[in-house]
Amino acid sequence: MKVVLINVSARPKGNTSIVTDLISVILKNHGIETEIVNIGNELIHGCIGCQYCFSDLNTDNHCVFRDDIVNELAEKIVQADGIVIGSPVYYGGITGNLKNALDRIFYSKMSHISGKVVLPFVVERRGGGQEALRSIQNFFDLSESYYVPTRYWSVLHGLEKGQVLQDEEGIYNIEYSANVMANMIKEQVNQTNQSYEKRFTSFI
Repeated sequence: MKVVLINVSARPKGNTSIVTDLISVILKNHGIETEIVNIGNELIHGCIGCQYCFSDLNTDNHCVFRDDIVNELAEKIVQADGIVIGSPVYYGGITGNLKNALDRIFYSKMSHISGKVVLPFVVERRGGGQEALRSIQNFFDLSESYYVPTRYWSVLHGLEKGQVLQDEEGIYNIEYSANVMANMIKEQVNQTNQSYEKRFTSFI
């Protein structure tokens, strides 16, 4: 069992990073392997609609741009059981490099993301959080993924480093969601193993 956590903030040890680390600790306590990938400072090309990822020349469905992190990140997502995406809110939306990354990952790998357990969250100063959260969800709405149920929208508040910890309701909600995510992944893996076992014994 593994979850890839994508931290989109460019600020080291900032509020988005604090929440990402918190989720990672909770998942690890459930025995789930985690990997945090920081893309906030990465230079990421935007999709140019060339459709190379669908061409007969492309046997791995990789994006035509191979000089940034997107193809590597896409493979990590494909191999994972769950995905966490945390983004700061920029002008009422997600960051530009997250949009670029998700455009290209979903265009080339959407069919491989089906069935993943997904927990998106955003950190805002004051407003725009729900719009930014919806921007992330728009991608997974089309990929037959499973959203982690939450007690409230996964929108946390904080500007200066560490202020997000003062958002007690937001932190409670994200801790609750992380525990639910862990249980969903364990149940999904258990069902998959039972299905394989049933299929195997039917041949005996």
